[in-house]
Amino acid sequence: MPSPLLYGYAGQLLRVDLTHEKIIEEPLDIELAQTFLGGAGFGIAYLYREVPPEIQWFAPENRLIFATGPLGGTRIPGGGTFSVTTKGVLAGGAAFSQANGFWGAFLKRSGFDALIIQGAAGRLLYLYIHDGLAELREAGHLAGLDTWEVEDQIKKELGYRKRGMSVAAIGPAGENLVKFAAIVADKGHVAGHNGIGAVMGSKNLKAIAVARGTMTVPLYNPEKVAALSKMIRDTVKENPFTRNLYQYGTLGTYRLVEKVGALPIKNYTTNIYPDKEKLEQFTPEYIRGRFQPKPNPCWMCQMHHCHDSTITEGPYQGLSVEEPEFECLSAMGGHQGRFRRPRTGLG
Repeated sequence: MPSPLLYGYAGQLLRVDLTHEKIIEEPLDIELAQTFLGGAGFGIAYLYREVPPEIQWFAPENRLIFATGPLGGTRIPGGGTFSVTTKGVLAGGAAFSQANGFWGAFLKRSGFDALIIQGAAGRLLYLYIHDGLAELREAGHLAGLDTWEVEDQIKKELGYRKRGMSVAAIGPAGENLVKFAAIVADKGHVAGHNGIGAVMGSKNLKAIAVARGTMTVPLYNPEKVAALSKMIRDTVKENPFTRNLYQYGTLGTYRLVEKVGALPIKNYTTNIYPDKEKLEQFTPEYIRGRFQPKPNPCWMCQMHHCHDSTITEGPYQGLSVEEPEFECLSAMGGHQGRFRRPRTGLG
């Protein structure tokens, strides 16, 4: 029976010193973790403790902190979430960003609540975590690859299938310190605020690959947690206000948002979508009926929003992509104002 203070936690964190290529296990500061609850709170507390205000984002003294919360790796939907905290690029202050998927759950179930990455490597490396162990590996052969290619290559060379490992990586933007570069996990879950991918690039760290661990997160009342997980799923599924989200995720809100005049059109200069025929191509019925959807849910998520799609026509026919949700459809759709011109006969 674990100590009550450890319920919801693995009890260990990893400190990775890239300058000296050393990895040290440290006991989790339980009092700090419970005072600053969740991965973001934990990360901000450690950033404040270890990074003085005068440190620049690209300095080796900056920290890049990956952390999970007490529900990470449990049956609660969203338990695959992880937070990344650092000295941000664009604003120059504390920055944190979160992403879903599997990475946070795999880290927790590998026996670690957080990673604290410091220093800067003299060569491109990636971190491999498995079976309660961690090692730094040469990543020169991954230089210049995008995040999808990095994930595929690492899994291939280490012998893991799709759900046997989760990879968080940077692409060419992060390597080249582009100030809005992101960190991408599981090919589609992005921690993208304040240039944290550039911070990872400044440390010469290409990726963090975490195998699916076997540790069970200690819980005070596992039956109650299971019941809460079911209640959350049933509530979202049955409530008339959230049923659409359960079935389609935010993909199903594009047309609804347009109906109430809240859709950004032509860089917010209007909220009227002029091409109603085109608008129907942004609906979930059209997208899922045309692009061969295949469910690709996050850790313990029962909602039907994340799907892989296959483009079925045109120059990109056969390409596998992630199904868009509202933010993508909005930013790359009416927000840009690309509508079909009316035929006037004037050429």
